[in-house]
Amino acid sequence: MGDKRGVSPMRMTGNVAENWKIWKDRFENYLNASEVGKKDEEVQCAQLLHYIGKEGFKIYRTYSS
Repeated sequence: MGDKRGVSPMRMTGNVAENWKIWKDRFENYLNASEVGKKDEEVQCAQLLHYIGKEGFKIYRTYSS
């Protein structure tokens, strides 16, 4: 679960495509509400990787840059 000011991690069970859409909308709302959306892209990406949760972070690490 995310902290009291953030977003809970994305659910990686059930309909993951639908979970992503909902989670993404909630995360974008969080960026606006917290004004993190006004910060550098690097900070926004770090927030995404933090809040998406352990499973999401593991998936992210499978991509090469």
